[in-house]
Amino acid sequence: ISPPAARLAMERARQVAAGAAGRAMQAEMAPREPAFTPVVLADTTLFALPQPVDLRTGERRRLPLLESKPITFQRVYRYDPRQHPKWTLTRFRFDNIAEHGLGEALPPGLVRAFRTDADGLLNLVGEDRLQYVPPDEEVTLFFGFSRDVVVEAKELAVRFESTAPRQNRPAHYVVRDFEVTVRNRRQDLTTVEVRQYIAGAVVKASDDYERIYADTIQFRFPLDPDSEMVITYTTRQFQWGPAPE
Repeated sequence: ISPPAARLAMERARQVAAGAAGRAMQAEMAPREPAFTPVVLADTTLFALPQPVDLRTGERRRLPLLESKPITFQRVYRYDPRQHPKWTLTRFRFDNIAEHGLGEALPPGLVRAFRTDADGLLNLVGEDRLQYVPPDEEVTLFFGFSRDVVVEAKELAVRFESTAPRQNRPAHYVVRDFEVTVRNRRQDLTTVEVRQYIAGAVVKASDDYERIYADTIQFRFPLDPDSEMVITYTTRQFQWGPAPE
């Protein structure tokens, strides 16, 4: 670089540094933006500004709703065959409590989550639209599908069992055997929820489960890195009519 060009480059760098320092000082000296305050009105929560905010024509400003502390969250991978036949839903859960710098009503809106990489840069993890959340309630955010926690569910067998007539009508049971294989290809310990939609009652299961709804059960378990787990269960459903041959 020629001496005049070098001097120009140095002067430009000095101006940029001075401008950055000036902006940082102004940011430190500038008054804090007014934050929204939740106001409960009957069964409605309003989010009001404590003071007016001036906007120039065409100006847009972002005002803080709240300032939270680092939040302890739980990442859960849920398999729901009605959502996707193979992939799992990535769900983030945390509590809206004062210990997290929260504990106030959270209004509906778009929530984005970021993660810092090895270079210190923020990367978007996902986004979801939050519904209204009261204080001290759990928040669940859906951040898309994971292809690293894969589930394969299949029906192994169907058989029919005769039973005594009821109300002078023939009847029988339909017995079905199911198998669900879960593979964790991530390199960390993962919490997995497996939902299954059933007809009838569960008469046998290889692992503990919770009945979520009348026709829905859910298995929940931790899964080690690069490992798999096989779940089996059997259902029995009552039906009218003679058992098929």
